[in-house]
Amino acid sequence: MKVKIFFLMLFVVINLSALLINIPGDQPTIQAGINMAADGDNVLVQPGTFVENIDFAGKAITVASLLLTTQDTTYISQTTIDGNSNGNSVVTFDQSEASAAVLTGFTLTNGSNTWAGGVYCSGVSPTLSYLSFQPIMAEKLLDFT
Repeated sequence: MKVKIFFLMLFVVINLSALLINIPGDQPTIQAGINMAADGDNVLVQPGTFVENIDFAGKAITVASLLLTTQDTTYISQTTIDGNSNGNSVVTFDQSEASAAVLTGFTLTNGSNTWAGGVYCSGVSPTLSYLSFQPIMAEKLLDFT
């Protein structure tokens, strides 16, 4: 319990100036939260399945499940981004994102891009952690080109 409180307090102290955008409370979709966010902001996604493909659009933001605030890894399986098998990667980083672009605490499923069904990265170096890849319709889960 003390560890959880410590991480929550650390999260709050580090992010005092950052905006916290709750999905679906503040915005209906993860992409809408990303679009609203500015560098340094956090998009915190509640448990559930979100059928969409997201693009970080060059932003240095954190997109995370409740794992971020609780350190509870069960939120990985409870928070899913479903790419809907529509020919795109579930998550795209291709606009100069660096390590300050963070994706953590999700299950990614139903991506179907030729290059990477799960996460597509082109000329970038985002921080990816605590991700689970379920049926992804591509030869690669990740592609760093």
